[in-house]
Amino acid sequence: MSFVKNKSKGFTLLELLIVIGIIGFISTISIFSMRTWSDTKYLDKTVVSFKNLLKGARAEAIAKNKRFKFTFSNISNGLEISYYEEEYPSGLTNCSEGNWKVNNTFSGQNIKNKGKVLALVCENNNCSNKLSEVCFNPSGSANNKIIEFQLNNDNNKKRKLEIYAATGYLEVSKFINGEWKVE
Repeated sequence: MSFVKNKSKGFTLLELLIVIGIIGFISTISIFSMRTWSDTKYLDKTVVSFKNLLKGARAEAIAKNKRFKFTFSNISNGLEISYYEEEYPSGLTNCSEGNWKVNNTFSGQNIKNKGKVLALVCENNNCSNKLSEVCFNPSGSANNKIIEFQLNNDNNKKRKLEIYAATGYLEVSKFINGEWKVE
């Protein structure tokens, strides 16, 4: 009498369902983490791009010995940037005064972030979404501004760019656990 041994190769349906369930669970967690990481990268990229454009405006003001104005506003897919330079040195310090012309070298360099990041101008701890300007003088000094960048969907993911008036120095801070920490 010969016995036939069942040497089936493969997996049972139960084993396959368990593996598929585990893969689905891990995928769900990783997709959520990846989305959060991606949004944070948009925020960081926007702040770095903005800071670099401001540094360029400051350097241009010093090099040309003229005031240089940088305006920005939020648009549907990012930040709209415009640059202006003083037509002739006037010695004025107020950005709203003087004769300005568009600087075509820098204008049109909008920062694209798919509309995920808002730039808010803060005055006296009150931040608002409005057209704003930063003005650099020939000495490199600027009008004091605090610009807060935040993700549209997360009020806790924020960065702050502070422009110091006397020196034009740019300082970036992160909002961590309810308080601002300089990077």
